[in-house]
Amino acid sequence: MIGCLLGVGILINYIDRVGLSAATPELTRELGLTATDIGLLGSAFFWTYSLLQVPGGMVLDRFGVTTVGRASSFLWAVAATITALASGLWGIAAARLLLGVAEAPAFPASQKATGHWFPLDERARSTAIFDSAAKFSNVIGVPLVAYVIYLYGWRWGFGVTALLSFLYFVAYYVIYRNPSEDPKLSRAEHDYIVAGGGTPEGPATAGQSRMLGYLLRNRKVWGLTIGFSAYGYTFYLFLTWLPGYLAQTMHMNLMSAAGYSTIPWIFATLSDLLIGGFLVDHLIARGYDSTRVRQSVIIVGMLMGLAVIGAAFTVKPGWALLWLSIAISGLSAAAPVGSSIVSLIAPKGGAGTVGGILNFTNNMMGVLAPIVTGIVVDWTQSFAGAFMIAGVVLLIGIFFYVVVWDGSSRFRISKRRHCETPWPSTEERGMPQTTSRDPNQGRSKDTLIRNARLIDGTGAPWFEADLRISGSRIAAIGVSLPADGAEIIDARGCYLAPGFIDAHCHDDLICLREPDRPEKALQGVTTLVVGNCCFSLYPATASSAEMLRQHFSGLAGETRANEVFDSFDGYRLALEGPGVALNLVSLVGHAAIRLAVLGYERRAATDQEVAAMQALLAQQLSQGAAGLSLGLVYPPSAYADSNELCALAATVRAHGKLLTAHIRSYEAGLLKSIDEFIAILRASGAAGLLSHLQSAGKPNWGAIPRALDRLEAARAEGIDISFDMYPYPAGSSYMLQLLPPAALEGGIDALRARLRDPLKREALRVLVEEGDPDPHAAQSKIVLIGWHNVRISGTGNPALKPLEGKSMVEAARELGISPFDLMVRCIEEDQGQTGIIMFQLDEADLRAAFTHRLHMVGSDGIPRPGTKPHPRAYGSFPRVAGRLTREQGWMTLEDAVRRMTAMPAQRFGLSDRGILRPGMTADLTLFDDTIMDKATFEAPTEMPAGIRSVFVAGEAVVADGRSTFARPGRALIAG
Repeated sequence: MIGCLLGVGILINYIDRVGLSAATPELTRELGLTATDIGLLGSAFFWTYSLLQVPGGMVLDRFGVTTVGRASSFLWAVAATITALASGLWGIAAARLLLGVAEAPAFPASQKATGHWFPLDERARSTAIFDSAAKFSNVIGVPLVAYVIYLYGWRWGFGVTALLSFLYFVAYYVIYRNPSEDPKLSRAEHDYIVAGGGTPEGPATAGQSRMLGYLLRNRKVWGLTIGFSAYGYTFYLFLTWLPGYLAQTMHMNLMSAAGYSTIPWIFATLSDLLIGGFLVDHLIARGYDSTRVRQSVIIVGMLMGLAVIGAAFTVKPGWALLWLSIAISGLSAAAPVGSSIVSLIAPKGGAGTVGGILNFTNNMMGVLAPIVTGIVVDWTQSFAGAFMIAGVVLLIGIFFYVVVWDGSSRFRISKRRHCETPWPSTEERGMPQTTSRDPNQGRSKDTLIRNARLIDGTGAPWFEADLRISGSRIAAIGVSLPADGAEIIDARGCYLAPGFIDAHCHDDLICLREPDRPEKALQGVTTLVVGNCCFSLYPATASSAEMLRQHFSGLAGETRANEVFDSFDGYRLALEGPGVALNLVSLVGHAAIRLAVLGYERRAATDQEVAAMQALLAQQLSQGAAGLSLGLVYPPSAYADSNELCALAATVRAHGKLLTAHIRSYEAGLLKSIDEFIAILRASGAAGLLSHLQSAGKPNWGAIPRALDRLEAARAEGIDISFDMYPYPAGSSYMLQLLPPAALEGGIDALRARLRDPLKREALRVLVEEGDPDPHAAQSKIVLIGWHNVRISGTGNPALKPLEGKSMVEAARELGISPFDLMVRCIEEDQGQTGIIMFQLDEADLRAAFTHRLHMVGSDGIPRPGTKPHPRAYGSFPRVAGRLTREQGWMTLEDAVRRMTAMPAQRFGLSDRGILRPGMTADLTLFDDTIMDKATFEAPTEMPAGIRSVFVAGEAVVADGRSTFARPGRALIAG
């Protein structure tokens, strides 16, 4: 429906344009116009249409497709009506200028909408639908308008387009919504779009002005833009002059010229749909390299466009139509491919601006081609010269497609910025440079950061010095280092620290979908540790892949089948293919290992099954995974016994890697659960990291000092153990954690089936709301903290979106049901994928853990775009470096930095990161005294303040507090 709506809109848009082409003979006779006059009149629309493409794209990125599309289509209908009522050359020209204003957002809006509505493997077809409509307008538009003009005159011809425009406004107003706004979109359809790589909705992270500046300085943008504009020149030549060419050169009357001119456009429409759309998607789906497929179709299509030169040397209608059909068909196959690249390369919220740049230059060809052609025809009394010029323009376009754009569907830039106040202007800082995947490639200068307060990561007091970056490494540290041609950053008054390491997060999936990771980069984070709490996207076998997909979907939202992998190597290659802004360290999730061998069976593993799990784990560790993560409250990891856990820990120890654990209980069973983890480490000899140490539920508050004593006693015994924790008194998970682990036996489908049984549903309600009478059973979260302390943070089902940000009590009251029934509804309708925030911790316990010597910082962020997540995903590290140190005095700034750099680097075996020393990798964070988190539970996605620049392997991923969209990160091999 959406594809058809966009296609109809472009069809009517172009009928508006070709209407003038059909009316040319009548206007020439009635108003006595010359070919130059007709060229000027034909170009009038394109002046305003072209000049408003970039501003229109920026407005589109700011206010969205729905709002801008409605306003534009209404003004479009009004302007089309005025065109029909205008008189005289200048009256018609003025009306055409107004029509250009009204229609300016049409094409960028269609490009942006296809990104929102269609997954990557349907992007070529969806783009071809509306792009081919532009060609098809010549098949039906020219004859239709020409027939009306023949019967009633040229005013009625424009009147028809005015009526069509008004009808389209009504249809657009009624039908179009963005996916997140459309109540008719089913859950399955929404998940299919998101999982397939649909472009995220929402404004640009970097802001419209900065986004525009970045794009205008990017070499690849201009390669794509100029190459596409060469197509546009020839296309608009045909669009404006084809009937006139046939009438003048082939001596046809109005109706004959209009009729024969449809022949090339029929072939063009078919070529657009079948080659530029379906064939491209088919080849990519078959596994052919998507970049080569797109570039090949574009280049072959442009070469076919050179057939226009053949039409310059014939006076025979048959040959002319053959040459023109070849030329227009080739260009039409290339057009949707070039147009679809907009939504593929655009940063989040930037598709409208990229489309605006592309369409501005392309439509300026709509100004230039009619005028140049009119002048050449007036001067030579022939179209031959005009067609030769078109051939030369196409050759220029091919050069830019091949050499400047070079076919890549992602671009990255390198930026350097000063840290002085006020910040220098963009002109003073110079232009960003494009880089490749090699962090050293393309670097013409070293970078010298002067006069910074260096916090080296060891906990030592800061000292003022210079630091030089050469390639991806720290080359030197000292006072008054020589410039030697380096680019200078004056960091006076700023702190320079090692890049922060998020020791515990769940960014596994989001790094595949949104690899620029601005909310982490803007916290100063340069490395993410993923795969925690037993949740990882690998390893999957043929029999376990669907179970693993469902398991990860429960935590992070709908996960598609091709986003789970057979091994660490598969996951690493998927990350590094398109590039990623930050580094990743990946743990193997215990759930994936167990699902591959036992599925969701709630029993002890046999010796043979344990051996199979050990072999699968060993394969991942040998490929570079950093260790194994347990999630002993999350099925199926929760079903493992001591024998299985000790055996897997021994495999971890044999590979010199790390064992992390979300232990069995953070409630009344906290100390017993810590003892279990220590026993596993003692038996295996593995090093251990206890995940997010806390004591949940008011009856259990005050237990953290005793827990810390347990850890210190273990270290005194020779057991290598430490822990991570986030700086907030609330936790976050998925709604299934409110259930006892046994409820998940057999997986989510089995749970949903049990909930449909009234007796089993009531038995589960008793366990959730009253607790298990067995004193050895895990405490119920609801008994401990109550429904009122559970807030819904994210849903995958659009019908449940209004519940986000509300407590279970509040949401249930609005729906007229009990909180338990609301939980059941979420499990059923959201397939267990509902995210929650639980307010359950004590500030004194949090401070005791945070200030202990064994603590390091992990955000435990669970990113789910478009929801209301826990603010820790957006504010943890500035909160530690700012609020907890400067305002609350929990620790010194140097100690805070140590917990975010050297400690996690040592724990995860990152020997070349975490401290500032010559020869270390240049992962750096530059910040000032204003560093502070701004995200709250009410506004959880607010970006922090005070982070000035962030470097990953010497490459700026943040400059002036804004993302640069560079992607120098990679999957790090721990050890």
